[in-house]
Amino acid sequence: MNASDFGSAQNRERVFMVSVLSDENFEFPKINENNSKNVSNIW
Repeated sequence: MNASDFGSAQNRERVFMVSVLSDENFEFPKINENNSKNVSNIW
C-alpha cells in the first residue's frame, strides 16, 4: 500500500499483514485515484 493512494501528500510504501480469527471477511480500503495531493497544493 502507498500512502499517496489514499490522499496523503507523502509517497510512503508500506506492507500490512492482517490476521482474522473469525469467519468475517476483511477488505482493505478502496484506492481513491482522484485524491492525490502535492505538498505545493497544501502549503
